[in-house]
Amino acid sequence: MYKEGKGMISISDLRKNGWKDNLIKTLLGEPDLKFTNPYCPTGPKARMYKRKSVEIAEKTVLFQNHRTRSNPITESSDLSDFFS
Repeated sequence: MYKEGKGMISISDLRKNGWKDNLIKTLLGEPDLKFTNPYCPTGPKARMYKRKSVEIAEKTVLFQNHRTRSNPITESSDLSDFFS
């Protein structure tokens, strides 16, 4: 989940929550805010998206399908709780 109280969400926070770059571009489009990265001023600009836009995008079928495919159940998963 994202940090409470933040009105904007960074690309790095999106990635930590399972977003891939192509999904960000498809569902969120251009960032709502760009600014000089305080950690690397000569690097690419930091990009931020409105929390509300992210929350809406995460409810879409496309995002839910992505999340399901990104976290598949594998043979090595411990499924014993489901069968007891």
